[in-house]
Amino acid sequence: MNFTTSPSPQLQDAQACTLGSQDSSAAVVPVPALVGGGTVSLVMNGNRIEATASGPGTGNFTLQVDLYYSYAFLAPNSTSIVLFRSARAATTGSVLITRSNPSASLLLQTDGRLKSGRYELRLFFGGPLGISLATSEVLVPGTNSWVWLGICQNTQVFSNDFSIAVPLGADPSTWPRTLWLTYTSFGQQGFANLSLGVNLAALTFVGTPWEVPLSSYDIRAVTSTGTEQIDVQNGTMFMILSSPKASANYTVGLGGQTIFGGAVGPVEPFTSTIIPFNVSELAVTYFVGGLAHEGGTVSVSNSAGELISAETNRNGQAFFYLPAGVYNVTAAGGNSTAGMSVTLPFGQKFALDLGLQLSTGTGNVTLGWALGAIAAAGVVINTIVFLRGRRGRPQMSN
Repeated sequence: MNFTTSPSPQLQDAQACTLGSQDSSAAVVPVPALVGGGTVSLVMNGNRIEATASGPGTGNFTLQVDLYYSYAFLAPNSTSIVLFRSARAATTGSVLITRSNPSASLLLQTDGRLKSGRYELRLFFGGPLGISLATSEVLVPGTNSWVWLGICQNTQVFSNDFSIAVPLGADPSTWPRTLWLTYTSFGQQGFANLSLGVNLAALTFVGTPWEVPLSSYDIRAVTSTGTEQIDVQNGTMFMILSSPKASANYTVGLGGQTIFGGAVGPVEPFTSTIIPFNVSELAVTYFVGGLAHEGGTVSVSNSAGELISAETNRNGQAFFYLPAGVYNVTAAGGNSTAGMSVTLPFGQKFALDLGLQLSTGTGNVTLGWALGAIAAAGVVINTIVFLRGRRGRPQMSN
């Protein structure tokens, strides 16, 4: 997404901050471990700050809050060196936070009305071991409240025209809906606000009962309505919607073969939908020379051809999530190959060992056990021969 500022050659210390629908009015600041840990939430309400502590270490400590405003100015005898200085713009008295009473109201004391712009919050915590300091940032847009910049996904801005990349997590409330641009211009703090107007939605394709994203599958939207753009990343289909309600027909495949298919709708903006498919887990361990082999290639195919391949990890293992059915599994690497046909049960885990294994494993007869069995058999045979020899020996009589 792109955002263009008004041309200003004096723009410094600029940051772009994207916000979702989550509450940004409360600044949540960690309480230093020296005074018990936990967090304290600060909400600006006119000329007061409402503080609430929470967490396992709540109370007992004193709390004082200062707001510092940053100014920029040219260094003496310079036309290019910009210096920044912070000055205290507001302060509060000290209040006591206790376990029985974790909330308090602090009166903001200022010499005048707070300027609009970005402020540094400085929290002073007092306890038996002394004073501790914690800091955060807020934006005062000229109203009786602030925007906590600690909840933002921040990007440094170095020019009037800029682009930002925002990762989309699993929680739709964190997806960007608005953008705040904060900066310093001609020595003063400034800001701009933009509603992005990008209606996002996500469909996450998950293999159950393992709850794993089907990231190795080829997921495609065959047809769709009410969408502007569709992209698939790591088993999730992201959609930019042009309509309040959209729909899509999709296919989910491997190796050019369609494994699953279906339709979903209506899809609404800022929603994340889980689309489950029942799959079995195939855990393949590849052995070469009696040892689990790292870096081998394990391939899985069906009657129509190869579906998927993966490299074995440090434990010689590769994992696959596939529908129940019959598959051919082959492994190669370390100047060796091995293969076997398996039938995966519905929604269950199937462990398969390929190659010669010298150590004890589930369902395997190991070389050590075989040698032990041969040795035991030899002892029995020797005993029988010895007994027979004794029985056949002539007895002497006096």
